[in-house]
Amino acid sequence: MKDYMVSDLLENYNKYKAQVNMIKMGNIPSQVKEELEDLKESLETLEVCIAGLPQEDGELIRMFFFNGMSGRRLAQKLCMSRATIYRKKDRAIIQIAENFNKFLKK
Repeated sequence: MKDYMVSDLLENYNKYKAQVNMIKMGNIPSQVKEELEDLKESLETLEVCIAGLPQEDGELIRMFFFNGMSGRRLAQKLCMSRATIYRKKDRAIIQIAENFNKFLKK
């Protein structure tokens, strides 16, 4: 499996999910298909790592990266300060990266 950075996977999640959907098209070169399969596996691993977070942190990551909400908007929605949102986000990303790397070593 190709080494993907967790931050890259999070920041480009929606774009990568759209690319992975191209696998369903049967008319793509085998090398591209292999790369997309690696990307799909990395995204699935990322999703498992997010699911392993405390529920509040997982939701924060999903809203921030997958739904594109800003820190300010999340702070308003969750009734927290922006500093708290970003601290929680940064801690969650570290936890995701640690778990992601553990999966890769298996």
